[in-house]
Amino acid sequence: MRHLMLVPLTCLLLAANVRAAATETCRPASSDDIAGLFERWSRALASGRVDAVLANYAPRSVLLAPATADPLLSARQKRAYFARLLRRRPVVRIDSRHIDIDCDTAIDAGTYSFRFADGSHLTAGYSFIYQRVRQRWRIVSHRYSELPGRD
Repeated sequence: MRHLMLVPLTCLLLAANVRAAATETCRPASSDDIAGLFERWSRALASGRVDAVLANYAPRSVLLAPATADPLLSARQKRAYFARLLRRRPVVRIDSRHIDIDCDTAIDAGTYSFRFADGSHLTAGYSFIYQRVRQRWRIVSHRYSELPGRD
């Protein structure tokens, strides 16, 4: 009998969740909007300011970068990584991309090339996963890895 009394309460809670989900509005971005997020990140790299780069990342985000043994999860880890990278004065450009957008999440994946002040370069496969965090698009996952033989 006690379990039977829980059924109406469960149904009421489920109905409330369905109604709340139905009233949520999806605000998907356009492909140009998402491409602009990469440009924002690229300009931050070009500025040479670590804080400008880190402002693109959500507080809980992951960076999987070449020559790092572990995922970079903390702001301190990302700060150290980008401080090293920015000393090389990178300039980055997209070579190819595919953008996929869903309500408050977007994926930008493809290949990009870095050129460094010393004349060296790196071509890499990349993926950025963006999520709208507090009304602002932020990187929640960023992975890139060198594509051997592409330079």
